[in-house]
Formats: sequence, C-alpha cells, structure tokens
Amino acid sequence: MRAPDRIESLWDMLKRFESRAILGSLSYLAQTERMLLEGRRQMPHNLPYFQMGKTAHLTVSRNLDNFIQAGQDYDLAGLKAASENCKNLFLVLKPEQQINLEELDYLIESLQAVRNIFMYGIKEQGVYVMTRGAASAYNDAADGFGDRVRLAFPSSSFDIEEAIKCRSLELWTASVTHLMRALDPPLLAFQTYLAVPCPKENWQNILDQIDAAIKSKGHKAHDHQWNSEASAHFRILKDAWRNHAMHGKDRYDESRATTIFESVRGFITHLAERLGE
Repeated sequence: MRAPDRIESLWDMLKRFESRAILGSLSYLAQTERMLLEGRRQMPHNLPYFQMGKTAHLTVSRNLDNFIQAGQDYDLAGLKAASENCKNLFLVLKPEQQINLEELDYLIESLQAVRNIFMYGIKEQGVYVMTRGAASAYNDAADGFGDRVRLAFPSSSFDIEEAIKCRSLELWTASVTHLMRALDPPLLAFQTYLAVPCPKENWQNILDQIDAAIKSKGHKAHDHQWNSEASAHFRILKDAWRNHAMHGKDRYDESRATTIFESVRGFITHLAERLGE
C-alpha cells in the first residue's frame, strides 16, 4: 500500500514506529533537566550544594549513550559530540558528590544542548518512506538481473543496478533511461557475435548492418531464427522506448515503466544465454 507522503521528518518516523529507546531517553533527559532546574532554584535559599543519586547518575549516562548512537545512525551534526561532552561531565561528577551552582549550571546547559541539537536535527532530517517490497528491491539492487546476466554483460551492471534503485524510488523515467543504457553492451555483443565490423554508431545503422549480416547467412543457418528474433526485439526497443527515453522526448509512469522493466529484463536474460562481452 502506498504511503500518503514519501518524504517525512525523521521525528515523525520515530513517533510512528515508536522507537522507544531514543524517545524514552529523550523523556528521561527532560525529566533530569527539570530535576536539576528545581535543585538550582532551591540552592540560593536552602541548599549550598546539590547531590544526584547513584541510580539517576547511571541512568543519565546510559541514556546519553543512546544519543551518541543516534548521532552516528542518523548523521545528526553535533549530537554525538554534545552527548559525549554531557556524559563526560556526569562521569567526572561522581554519584553522591556535592555539586556547586556553577557545576550545576554547566550540567543543565549540557543537557539542554543535547536535547536542542537532537530535536532540531531530527525534525530537519528527511526520510524517504518505501514499501517493504521496494526497500527489499533497493537493498538487493546490486544483484541486478542475476549471475548469468552479470557475467555475460558486466558493462551493463551499473545501469541495471541504477534502474532497479530508481524503480524502487518511483523515479520511473530515470529507471527507463538506465534500462535503455543497459542495452548497449548486449547490442555490441550481438554485433560482435555476427562479425559485423561497424564502429560505434547509432542504433539504426548498427541494426541495419546486423540485419544485412543475418540475411547474408541465409534462412537455413542454424541460428537464423534466434538472430532474427533478437534483431527484431532490439528494433522494437529502439522504436518504442529507447529513442524517446534517451532524447528526453517522453516521460513514464509506473505502469509503463514496469512493462518496460520486465521486457528489458527478460530480453537481456535471454541474450545472456548465448551472448557475452
């Protein structure tokens, strides 16, 4: 099922999927900050020092570890450094140690810095939402159209992988364009297979010479039918899609791009049974 919005903030994503570790840590740091602020309000009047219990001290340190990890996982600028600095302050100020006003202010400021950096970064960080099937295809894109195709046409691997990724991201026209580029190495291999000595030219000239070579071999050649079908399929791809995609003359929606994807995948896989670079 299609998500209502493809791009949303990382904060919305964390709330949607209830990422309890980081959200729980955020809540705990906010509670700790309020506790320290309350202690600070009392210090000038009743208490010359503030003490933090051992359990609270250890829990703050553990929750800061979640923010250190989040800074790495989500690439949030400054979060890892701010969290490590805050954690070091709590490690230096040991449990049950008396904290003076200056030290308490520094702790409060460091906690506020962690929370502010996290909230600012997490709301500005965009996330592209993919269906499970699309995400799986994107992650497996390097597998391309299978081992046989990869071994037969290694020069096509990049564009095949990009075509799969673009399809997963719903970039339909880009996917079709990469598919058309992926057909160049198989066409060159077909040209070599038929011993057609023509330089790299446009598809029309190449296919004309390929057809002439097939015709010269005669209808009784053992590979006449296979060659004729391959040449015809190349022409269909050229006239129906390649000319338009490679020259920016057309745009593709999901339905058309899916049809083209399956057609090209089946054709390249078929060619890989006999041809190779």
